[in-house]
Amino acid sequence: MESPPPPANSRLALLVRASAALAAMLPTTAPEVVLAALYEQAADLFQIRNFVVSLYDRDAELIRCGYAVIEGVAASLDQFPSLPLGEGPTSRVIRSGLPVIVPDIATETSHWNVRMIGDGPPVRSMLLVPMTRGGEVVGVVQAQSSDVDAFTADDAAALSVLANQTAAALEGSRQREQAERAAARARLLDEVGRALGESLDLREVLDTLAGHVNDVMGAGSGLYLLDEAGVGFEAHAIQYRDPVLRPMAEVMRNQPPPPADSFIGRAILRGRPLLIADLQRLSLPPGAARTAELLGVGEALIAPIRRQDRVLGAILVVGTHAYPLHEDDLTLASALANRAAAAVEHARLHAAMADQGRFLAHLIEAAPIGIAVLRGADHVYEVANAEMRTYLPALDPIGRTYLDANMPGDERGALAGKRLLEEVGGSGRPQRVTDQPGPPRDDGSRRFLSIDLSPLPAGRGRPAGVLMLTWDSTSGVLARERLQQLAWQSEAHAAEMDAIIAGMVEGVLVTSADGTVRLVNEAGRRIFGASMPPIPFRPWDLLGRLPVHRQDGAPFTEADCHVLWEAEHPLAGVEMRFRAPDSTDRVLQMNVAPIPRPDGERAGAVATFEDVTHLRLLEESREEFLAQASHELRTPLTSLLGYLQMAERRLVRLPGAPAAVTELVESAVGQAQRLRQLVTDLLDTSRIRQGRLDLRREPVDLTELLTVVVTEQRETDSEGLHTLHLEMPDHTIVGTWDRDRLRQVLQNLLENAMKYSPLGGNVWARLSIVGREAVVRVEDEGIGIPESEIPKLFRPFGRADHPRARNIPGFGLGLYICRDIIERHDGTISIVSQLHRGTTVTIALPYGPPDTVGDERAPEPPVPRGATSKRAARMEGAPRAMVPPA
Repeated sequence: MESPPPPANSRLALLVRASAALAAMLPTTAPEVVLAALYEQAADLFQIRNFVVSLYDRDAELIRCGYAVIEGVAASLDQFPSLPLGEGPTSRVIRSGLPVIVPDIATETSHWNVRMIGDGPPVRSMLLVPMTRGGEVVGVVQAQSSDVDAFTADDAAALSVLANQTAAALEGSRQREQAERAAARARLLDEVGRALGESLDLREVLDTLAGHVNDVMGAGSGLYLLDEAGVGFEAHAIQYRDPVLRPMAEVMRNQPPPPADSFIGRAILRGRPLLIADLQRLSLPPGAARTAELLGVGEALIAPIRRQDRVLGAILVVGTHAYPLHEDDLTLASALANRAAAAVEHARLHAAMADQGRFLAHLIEAAPIGIAVLRGADHVYEVANAEMRTYLPALDPIGRTYLDANMPGDERGALAGKRLLEEVGGSGRPQRVTDQPGPPRDDGSRRFLSIDLSPLPAGRGRPAGVLMLTWDSTSGVLARERLQQLAWQSEAHAAEMDAIIAGMVEGVLVTSADGTVRLVNEAGRRIFGASMPPIPFRPWDLLGRLPVHRQDGAPFTEADCHVLWEAEHPLAGVEMRFRAPDSTDRVLQMNVAPIPRPDGERAGAVATFEDVTHLRLLEESREEFLAQASHELRTPLTSLLGYLQMAERRLVRLPGAPAAVTELVESAVGQAQRLRQLVTDLLDTSRIRQGRLDLRREPVDLTELLTVVVTEQRETDSEGLHTLHLEMPDHTIVGTWDRDRLRQVLQNLLENAMKYSPLGGNVWARLSIVGREAVVRVEDEGIGIPESEIPKLFRPFGRADHPRARNIPGFGLGLYICRDIIERHDGTISIVSQLHRGTTVTIALPYGPPDTVGDERAPEPPVPRGATSKRAARMEGAPRAMVPPA
């Protein structure tokens, strides 16, 4: 039970005295002292031990505890969190402006909750009166009692008098505080302005600004600057004066929020200051949100740092119970941000200029030409990069005059350079000297230097000067000397070439890149005679004056000319026929090669040609002789072979025949067979050269033909060294081919496979269908062929130049004949081989329905004599366009 109130006359005296005491308080009295005095007077007047003063923030619509006494002892304000207006008695007093007496709290529990604070008797009744100033409620004074019906209307009137008197005293204190804060902030802004103007270092500027912000407002602060791209923050100068903010400061320093996803970013991007009364309702980084909740951080302000229309960053200040934010803090923060904007931009510009200066200094030092700056009348070296120092006798010319740095090396050159510097400085016009002899190199070789001199204006207390650029032009001088020497050599070489070309027996014709004939030697003029048009002309212009035909009799066209003169690779052995002015038929053989330029493009073409009519007549006579001789030899050879074979059979059946005689007869049969094969090959070769090797096409079962040939070859392997394998599809493969000629090809390939496997081994004959081609592959495990030797095998009498191959008998005609037979079937033949690993020969024959075999195949363009078809080029594995005639 609390003490009973004093008598009425005593209460009136106490009220008068209490009112006078409150009215006598000076404006310098702190608000907490005023509220403590109010409690002392109310305690004497009403005999109470529980007392609470709530202050109302009308802008934020929050009720904050300004002072509290529990059981006669001042309580910590942290026990009383800020609350919004609700349904309790304090909110009713604020809304109505009238006192509220709660005679028994138990009857009010349906409307509001009472939180018990302290260990004393429970509160049973309360008296709440408004604190008014200028007609507005600014707070509520609450007296509490542990008795029921402890307060009356008279008590309410008396406490209202004291509450209003306290409001007046608080107003004076508030006005004083505002004046002091205004003066302090004015001093602060002046100090900040001076401090920011004293430094151009961005870190110092930000640390100075953060320190002042942290001294005057809130519990902690941070500065955030937008990055160069304007898409992220950079946290700077995170500080705090309330120790509880240390964890939150670490989070805000290490996890700056993205601009578009945070209240800081939105305030910055919006460009307007923002005061947030309830920070818990906003999205913070995960760590910061939890920390803010635990530490009781309830408010924050953001002041953007703006420079003209561009936002550079923001000042962030947060408040706690111990260090709350005030209404005018946002104005102060905005003023500080305005002063910081210029300093931040100047610091950034200074940093950028410093970076550019360092970059420029690095470029000058690393430049491949000498760079120097000379100042004053004596031309003192102010700058000299590494390259420039290599041209000077003095190792360190900085601070030395031009003469002092150059005289030890070349006194005459130094004096000439001094005069040139004076001329540039006096006239203000740049000068250049090129390819002047300079000091020799370390190895004693010649050196030439070129120098540019440009006047420089005076600036920042420095005299005018000269910019000197020096570079080593030795290579240019030597190159010009070399070019002059090459020009002389070229003239001499051209004269030699003219003499050589003029004296050549073969005709020479040279064209430019567009095909225009620029040169024809005397031999060429004699060959063409009066038919040659005057130079310049195009090669195809000859066709109108001199009818030309290919070896096959077809006219030589303008398109054929373009093929020759625009070929990317040399073409050899191109032959053509024409009727000479003396009405004789002549044969020309031509070799054409492109003339490349250094950049890889064509500069033109050169052709050599000679009259080979007499050679072709000799060749035709030779071919006719070979054909006739081979034909004449076949009949006696056949008879001779027949007699020898008859003798061999009789000797086998004759009992007691001498073994030596039998061996001699067998050897004679073998040699006769070889001779017959040679005659046959020579006859076929002659027919091929004369274009008289004809095919007799008929339906041929290739599976049956290959089986027969393999069986025959197995029988010839009397020593049993080889194992022949035959692989074929289950179905037959029938095409329109020449049976005898294909048999000849297959026999030759299998004989070669066995012959060039002298130690024996496996031989495979594989038949398959690939697309629209019947493909036969003959593989062996023999001695193999070097890749470079393969093209030889398809030439007459061509054999691989390999030691082991030389000891194997043969004439080098088989593959030449095989290729012609396969190509006449519109097929291809190719060889793949590895030395000591074996050889694979592949033939491919067109195979398919009758209307597709050969009908849809586009005809190949006419090929001059000596040239191979595209199939032959693919077959030999090299892009041969022309080969010499056989």
